[in-house]
Amino acid sequence: FYYMRLCLWRLKCCGDNSPPDIMAESRSVVKWRTTTVAFIVLSCTNEYILANDVSKYPKADFNDHNIVYDSGHGWVHLPPPKQFPEGKGAPPIVLDMSIDEAIDQAPITVLIASFREVRCPATLKHFFENAANASRVYIGVIQQNAPEDKDCLGEMCKLFGTPVSQAVLDGHSKKHNCQFFDHVRMVRMKHTDARGPVYARAHQIDVIEEGDEFCMQIDAHSEVIEGWDKAIISQWTEINNEFAVITGYPTNANDLHKNSNNHHEMPYNCLATFNGKGKVRNAQANACANLDTPMLQPLWAAGLAFNKCHADIYVPTDPMLKSVFTGEEFGRGSRLWTAGYDFYALKRPVIGTYYGGEKGGKGSFKMDQEEMRVSAERLATVLKWPGSDQSPEAYKALGIYGRGDKRTLEAYIEFCGVDTINQKMHPSCVVEYVPWDYHGDERMLPKSTPPPPSADNVNLGGLVVNRRGVLAGGEAAPSSLTEIALGSLGLLAILYMLSTMVSWNTAQSKGRLEL
Repeated sequence: FYYMRLCLWRLKCCGDNSPPDIMAESRSVVKWRTTTVAFIVLSCTNEYILANDVSKYPKADFNDHNIVYDSGHGWVHLPPPKQFPEGKGAPPIVLDMSIDEAIDQAPITVLIASFREVRCPATLKHFFENAANASRVYIGVIQQNAPEDKDCLGEMCKLFGTPVSQAVLDGHSKKHNCQFFDHVRMVRMKHTDARGPVYARAHQIDVIEEGDEFCMQIDAHSEVIEGWDKAIISQWTEINNEFAVITGYPTNANDLHKNSNNHHEMPYNCLATFNGKGKVRNAQANACANLDTPMLQPLWAAGLAFNKCHADIYVPTDPMLKSVFTGEEFGRGSRLWTAGYDFYALKRPVIGTYYGGEKGGKGSFKMDQEEMRVSAERLATVLKWPGSDQSPEAYKALGIYGRGDKRTLEAYIEFCGVDTINQKMHPSCVVEYVPWDYHGDERMLPKSTPPPPSADNVNLGGLVVNRRGVLAGGEAAPSSLTEIALGSLGLLAILYMLSTMVSWNTAQSKGRLEL
């Protein structure tokens, strides 16, 4: 009954705001209602209990600490964290300062992908106003606006009572007195160039700068508690895992300052459904309560992801996943987990998000069926989907957007229970940490932001590629060995010609180089 209530709430708040690709596939109201009813029925079957052996966990009273809800057994106690020998457990936190100093001072870069969002300016203002130390907060916005839409940064300055001119927004003038203007990093795109949230989030790496310590991906329609910056870093340090990602679907903004159900109930993600080739869709968040520390969970969510910035640099969002909505989260989560990262639910609310009709967006990006198909094939290769291209060439074409090499996909399947290889669901919401060998990993060096896996603006035979693996002109970087080889040969030919010219001019000028 509890889970059915969550499903019905989902239908009530999201029925007219379902993901665009779902709407593209289910145009009629009847079809949408049928899909929703099927989702409710599936969500309440035995496949969606917390674990096949959840009965081994003792049942809990409503007000007990560290409890999690199971649709088949009610509230149960979480097991104590598994103990590992020294050096064999989670990677310890690496900071250039003490933990107390980090809580007070460590830089935070908030990452926002905004498609015609009217709440974006208020979100920026709210984050700066409610920070305990706003001087360490930076916000990167990937803005996708129509000509008639208001600029997020410009409107934020108006909300602060310090409007700026268009010349300032265009970078032609620095004459302004907007307090946090220089703390906002903007990437402005036309709404007609939007290719979905994944494509927009792939540009977030462009607003991460050297020295950024923590990165916090959120939605453009969010609010935070007072002192949110100290609160979330404090919770992160309690985990004592350098590769911890605090993630999930945030509390509804209207309930941000409430004690949910009077036992500090928090959402966390552990259930999912298959949604077509390459696509795994996170289900409605489950519930945990009265947590003493953030809770390890199996799934990553896009609504909130707080982590060290090296997570966004070493596991960058794939810019080739265009026209994708469903499938983003599990695809990225599998890449993060196999690269050594772990997912945790907040123990207390820090951020709230507006849902449904309260989000304040102006429509959605235009879907392209061919882009959707290509993206699905790409995701299917990552997840070893049945019928997907698992050739060495296909995986090499993924480049830096493939799986990590610290833990295997098979290990992640066993951990989270979403078996993309055999198309089976046996989810387990009560999970235990899976160790990996972090010794020697450069991300463990005492450096705020380690160098990216590939240098910025690498020249491959005249093709300028940035660290997101895309050309300066927006095209895909050469992925096959043949293309790279041809480019390299071209570069060698140019170098040979230059060396010949140098030698010739040296001889002609008696040692004087004239180029």
